[in-house]
Amino acid sequence: MSTPAGMDKSSLTPKELVITDLGGQVLQGGYEPSSELKVHLGLYAADSEIGAVVHAHTPYTRVLEGRISSWVTEVSRKFGVVEEWQGVTSVPYQKPGSQELADAIAEKFKKSSDHTLVMGGHGVVAVGISLTQAWHRVETIERLAMMGYKWLVLNHLD
Repeated sequence: MSTPAGMDKSSLTPKELVITDLGGQVLQGGYEPSSELKVHLGLYAADSEIGAVVHAHTPYTRVLEGRISSWVTEVSRKFGVVEEWQGVTSVPYQKPGSQELADAIAEKFKKSSDHTLVMGGHGVVAVGISLTQAWHRVETIERLAMMGYKWLVLNHLD
């Protein structure tokens, strides 16, 4: 399942979602799938235990993307975050929607135990056994990045 390309995600209805097979062939839906479908399909191919992939353009995570691994770890310790957290990894900027980006992400996930990845200059992608778990991981990194950003700003006001 994918969101359709070029549509406002905040107003989508279930009928507008695009269903594809693992080869990217559209099975259901009257729209083109997201340009990031290659990333999703690459992750499913990389690990048979992945049940869902969520990709988002999260603002705080993007602001801290160059330091996200260390900041997320620091903030989760500092604020006592005890949620299920495997950590985060990243890949440098690659053209969005490109096969190179999809390959880099799949390769990074294969080499890491992390379930969340920051795409340089782009956004975040998380995997899970369910859509709820993958979405929760995106929400968690964004919440931690927001806390880290605010902590950083407040500590520089003195």
